[in-house]
Amino acid sequence: MDGHLILTGTLEDIDHDLSIINDIAASWWAAQGYTVLQTPDGKAVVGKNFRTGEDDAQVLTTSWDTPQMDENASWFIADPAGDPRFADWRDYIPDGVVLRTIAVTK
Repeated sequence: MDGHLILTGTLEDIDHDLSIINDIAASWWAAQGYTVLQTPDGKAVVGKNFRTGEDDAQVLTTSWDTPQMDENASWFIADPAGDPRFADWRDYIPDGVVLRTIAVTK
């Protein structure tokens, strides 16, 4: 596990924070000209055909990451700050919204 991680003790906590991160990411991608759809599972970003630049409805991204368990039985997801485009993602957390996880850099 190299780079930025966000760790939590429970899957419930990581799912909570991941939903916030997914909303922030969807807003960011929408501002970049990508189509964002509301699905039963949350927001989905529609991919683009790299040759034509047109929407490719076959390519949907529904989550920033998938929760995984580390060797200490803690759940984690990749920190969006590990991608330079999202280095300031925490600046976009809505007022009053609290992340439950602890940010750790390894």
